[in-house]
Amino acid sequence: MTKTGQGPWLRVPEAARYTGLSATTLNKLRCYGGGPRYVRQGRCILYRQDWCDEWLVKGAARSTAEYEPAAKAGSAKQKNSPQERT
Repeated sequence: MTKTGQGPWLRVPEAARYTGLSATTLNKLRCYGGGPRYVRQGRCILYRQDWCDEWLVKGAARSTAEYEPAAKAGSAKQKNSPQERT
């Protein structure tokens, strides 16, 4: 982990520990959408800690009625689309 003026940069394993997710889940979120912002430096994926914080707060809900994961909402639309039924 290195520090810049914008806060610490986290590699995938560090970002996974920080967010409470597995590295595999974080990788899937990056590929399919719904995860925190990141930058790619060559083959290295970096997350800023404040970007992880923003993403965690954005997903906060006050009750289970408010909670709808972005990935679930997107997959529900895809399953019901006319192209999927043909």
